[in-house]
Amino acid sequence: MKDIEVTEEKIEGDKAEITLKVSYNESDKTETRKVKLVRVNGTWMIGYSKLIFKSAIYRIEKINH
Repeated sequence: MKDIEVTEEKIEGDKAEITLKVSYNESDKTETRKVKLVRVNGTWMIGYSKLIFKSAIYRIEKINH
């Protein structure tokens, strides 16, 4: 089992970067990970590479038309 805690948030418009602290119960191991997010149509999604972003926008436009 893992415990995940958000330790830092940086939000700029529809893009965000959060820092997660991941602790493992079976050991004393702890990791810190940065995760990039993008908000598409009001929903936060993991990752904002151009390919993911363009794909999400295409799907939203297709649904709306």
